[in-house]
Amino acid sequence: MELGQILNIRNALNKNSIVTSIVLIVVIITLLIYGAYYMGYLGSGGGHTQASSKVFYFDEENGNIEIRSATELPPLAGRSGNPTLVRAHFFTTSTDSAKKLMYVERYTPEGKAALEATGTGQPLSNAGMEALRSGPQVRAPEPNSPWYFQNTPEGQAIINSFATLDPDASKIRVVVPR
Repeated sequence: MELGQILNIRNALNKNSIVTSIVLIVVIITLLIYGAYYMGYLGSGGGHTQASSKVFYFDEENGNIEIRSATELPPLAGRSGNPTLVRAHFFTTSTDSAKKLMYVERYTPEGKAALEATGTGQPLSNAGMEALRSGPQVRAPEPNSPWYFQNTPEGQAIINSFATLDPDASKIRVVVPR
């Protein structure tokens, strides 16, 4: 762009400073509103938050699958009132209807209490801190299979069991509720 053209644009903006200011303010307000919406401050925007996510839960007592909020910490009370609902992790190599339950997940009572306490701002005890470090427990979906903390070699083997679905890992995907 030549210097003469730049000066012409500058002169036009100076002559119409009120219009220029109004346009600038509208653009700034539009960007702020879009940003607030995207971040979730004005509804459910484009940002995908865990609070709005749904996940599968498996009832260990009766084998039923439920869909609930991802913010709920398993185990949850099942239909009998007992803590039998655990988070279920499904994978597939084709369609969602061909999903396979690969493992389930829960927290120990101490881990669940510690996680709930972090949301209230309460200080954690040493036992609570240790429960958070241990993380959730996982197990294979077969009845009476043992529970392992996810950060142990046994827990990692269970989590990585989805790789047995297909030698080509790029064909395997997580199934989430729709």
